[in-house]
Amino acid sequence: MRTLKRILVFILFTMALIGAVGGLKYKKVYAVDYVEVMTDGFEDYDATSTYNSTREVGNWKFYYGTVSTTDKITDTKSGHMRWYASASENYPYADYKFDTATTIDKIEFNYIVQNTNVHFDVEYSTDGTNYTIIESVEPSKTSKTLYSKVLDSSLSITNFRIHVNSSSTAPGSGKNYSFRIDDVALYAEAHGEQLSSPANGLISDTTLSFNAVTHASSYNVGFFENEGAESPAKVVNINTTSYTFTQQSTDGNNYIKIQAVGDGVNYTNSAYSYVGTYTYTDIPVKTITQVSSLGNDSSAPYSYYDITGTVISIEDASNSSFTISDGVNSLAVYGLSDTKGGNPKTTEFFGFVVGDTVRIKAYKSLYNSTPQLR
Repeated sequence: MRTLKRILVFILFTMALIGAVGGLKYKKVYAVDYVEVMTDGFEDYDATSTYNSTREVGNWKFYYGTVSTTDKITDTKSGHMRWYASASENYPYADYKFDTATTIDKIEFNYIVQNTNVHFDVEYSTDGTNYTIIESVEPSKTSKTLYSKVLDSSLSITNFRIHVNSSSTAPGSGKNYSFRIDDVALYAEAHGEQLSSPANGLISDTTLSFNAVTHASSYNVGFFENEGAESPAKVVNINTTSYTFTQQSTDGNNYIKIQAVGDGVNYTNSAYSYVGTYTYTDIPVKTITQVSSLGNDSSAPYSYYDITGTVISIEDASNSSFTISDGVNSLAVYGLSDTKGGNPKTTEFFGFVVGDTVRIKAYKSLYNSTPQLR
């Protein structure tokens, strides 16, 4: 008699591998001693395809730029500037104007330049007219890059600007260079008592839950590249103690940690606490009994289901054909592989035997008038 059942997870050879992709707009990384005073991923603005003019949207003013869906950096929109050879003296910029003077201590944003000849200044103003350069940047690559800078001292500013500068080499005749920005975030140093980290984090199916933290104003769900990473690749801020993952959540960063957010005055953010890993799948979870009552697929596109059951018999160990049961109904499974489109593997390859619990992803079809999972 088996005293401990092993839980084994497999994918039928007809099943496409499921990955997590990007989507929701996230607040960027910040340490426990910073609070966010401004964040913008441009998702709340209407997109246009007119770049060679001035556009004001929200608190932003674009000169030779706009909010665009073309070649966005993350999610569906980015700030998009273009530098034209025909107007090379017009250096594009994106200028954010605060409603009131605001103190900042840290700057972060993602950017992509079409050509490394595009150089830019990170600037601030205290009156909206005169600008001071914080740093001049000469990009070394044309792929997504994170700009992150902790200021030597606090700045009280009215405007924050990202501005193509005159050290750039203009595009050739008839051409233009694009300069895109996204996930812009400005931070101020936080003060006060550090909050405790959220406890009892749990991931169940598509839901994350955890205990509330006294004095927390909100919570950050951090998506990390690995368990040991110090800073999350993305953060989504929530006001409750539960979060439902979506296909756009993880963007490939599926190590999940949670953080309590303080008010920045009396309480600072907690350290992140690790919960576990999560990989999104849009395949519905069904019991064998539920699948038994559904229709059969005879041709693509197939309706796949995420099914868990106990192996009650093995009909052909050479290609992993077996029967699983949920205690009420049973279904035959034909052919199991570890890769999409791969040849069926043996049960010895997977290591399961009668009595084990397995989880598969499959569609239901008919073979000689008998339902089976493939």
